[in-house]
Amino acid sequence: MMALAALPGTALQAQNITGNWQGTLQAGQQKRRIVFKIELETDKLQATLYTVDQPNPPLATTITRNGSTVKMTIPSIAGAYEGKLNADGNSITGTLSQGGAQLPLNLARATPGTAWAIPEPPPPPKRMAPDANPAFEVATIKPSDPAHPEQIITLRGAEVITTNVTVHALINLAYWLHPKQLTGGPAWTETEKFDMAGTPDAPGQPNVDQMKVMIQKLLTDRFQLKFHFEKRELPVYAVRLAKTGAKITQSRDDPKGIPGWNFGRNPSGMIMAFRNSPMSPCCKTRRIDLWWTSQALPEGTTSR
Repeated sequence: MMALAALPGTALQAQNITGNWQGTLQAGQQKRRIVFKIELETDKLQATLYTVDQPNPPLATTITRNGSTVKMTIPSIAGAYEGKLNADGNSITGTLSQGGAQLPLNLARATPGTAWAIPEPPPPPKRMAPDANPAFEVATIKPSDPAHPEQIITLRGAEVITTNVTVHALINLAYWLHPKQLTGGPAWTETEKFDMAGTPDAPGQPNVDQMKVMIQKLLTDRFQLKFHFEKRELPVYAVRLAKTGAKITQSRDDPKGIPGWNFGRNPSGMIMAFRNSPMSPCCKTRRIDLWWTSQALPEGTTSR
């Protein structure tokens, strides 16, 4: 009797969940077919997200499983999925969360007869010549819409796009500074936020260093930026590996590709997602994908 009572849980845990899991996401009036490809690599589950109806690049996804509970996070879009594996082992009932929205997404294990064809990802963009010294050929700057507080720094083809950023943030990006390394300037450079979009005057997609040069020239031309460097002592945080091990994911993106930052909100608080980003200016050789959520803390406590 005791052995039989334990059998369902043991069998459920032993079920193999590798393969393609597909479902349709209803987002407003739009329906989006999504496929999670789950694989086992060196005895560890790995997952990749594909969008069937759009030829987007696949998204690296982390996955954990505890009994019937399956959790996945998609750092590059600050998204998360949590579902329950049904007793038959062929379906997962769950919810996809992103930017404060929680949408039902039920997944079914694909079979050769039901599997959706995954489109080929778009070809990689043509890179700008490594020795190019680009500037913005055309750039538009306008005040941000306060109704859309999400902050974005990204590339669309060769176009550089920033959304809801201050001039201080642009300077930090252009010169790869920590915010504490920047001081002075008018107060509005830290409070007023802008949207910027611009295309380079050289063909191809810029790498991260070329993008920084473009923004440096933009700051001088449009905001008449003037500055000087000086040495100061500043307090720092010592970053150490926790006893439970690293909780970050080494990026699979091109190391010379543009890093991405995304700030949003979900029911737990603010989400900050970093894609293909260095840990710090002193550790630029390893680029990571990570995201974390800030939550309200009890009175009298501090966050570290």
